Amino acid sequence: MLAMVLVFVPSGCRPHQVGLTDSGTGSVTRRDSLQLSARTIISGGQAVVQVFAFNASSHVVPIKWGDCAVDLELRVSASGQGKPAFSWYKRKATSAAGEEVCGLVLGDSWLQPGQKFSPPEYTLTIPVRRLGADTLARGTYYLTARVRMSANDVVGIAVPAGSLEVR
Repeated sequence: MLAMVLVFVPSGCRPHQVGLTDSGTGSVTRRDSLQLSARTIISGGQAVVQVFAFNASSHVVPIKWGDCAVDLELRVSASGQGKPAFSWYKRKATSAAGEEVCGLVLGDSWLQPGQKFSPPEYTLTIPVRRLGADTLARGTYYLTARVRMSANDVVGIAVPAGSLEVR
């Protein structure tokens, strides 16, 4: 299902439309059998990315999460390679230095075998008008939810989160 949202841009510019073409079906499995999956929806002018952790093993798996646990990246390549065309945390400057300010680890838990888990920090809500549609070229972009599993995890795990089209 393609949901289109009209994006506001300054006067004199032609507005872009952003449409979700795939809500995300992929997953990534860590060495300890923790599977991470992500889905994206657009509703009420908001893009909502939610990450789920699932323990696919037969043993208990520890999990940690913190503030700023999920970043949204838009890429031109479906493979997820290369520099993102857009990164929410690189654009969303909240400190005087222009960097996202994130707290230390907020929580940890032990996932039982077969348990699915998604703390509030695994949900990222972004106004569609701030998704970079005013600066992105028209075309298809592949969404990646970059999940940081602790405050020390600066790279994160890239999880496919769907695709969208900028028109």
